[in-house]
Amino acid sequence: MLIKKSELIFIWAVIVIFLIGVTPLAQAAVFLNVIPKKVNMGKVKIRDYEAGYLEKTWGNTIIVRDTINDWKIMVKTDYDNMGVIGDYVKPISDFNWKANGDYATQLTYIDVANYDVEVARGPQGILGRVYVDYKILLAWANDVPGDYNITVVYTLTTQ
Repeated sequence: MLIKKSELIFIWAVIVIFLIGVTPLAQAAVFLNVIPKKVNMGKVKIRDYEAGYLEKTWGNTIIVRDTINDWKIMVKTDYDNMGVIGDYVKPISDFNWKANGDYATQLTYIDVANYDVEVARGPQGILGRVYVDYKILLAWANDVPGDYNITVVYTLTTQ
């Protein structure tokens, strides 16, 4: 069976029309960017101990967009502590965060947790910006000098 040139053109036309019809799905975009990737809180000074904390405002900027769904951003840590120096274990409960911006939902400081907690939520199609502040609680009687760290994981999901 031979295919005529006109039938071949028709087949290609159907394929092109089909691809044009699917193009909006191919253009659907989900975008999450956390800037910067690493946050350095800096060195703890005497005034930080006197205040009881070291704070970094706008530690991260989170930029998000979902062109199909309403979205929400979650945060958690997989760490059990912020580090061990000698016998001292710096607890993750000493690492606090809060969000601000148009779509922020957690506006007051809370401890980071080992489960997802909502940071922000927003509507589909909108480019959302959320700013996350960090605070490390300090106590002269408890804390041991050293380098501590923690990894926080941001997850973008639908509402």
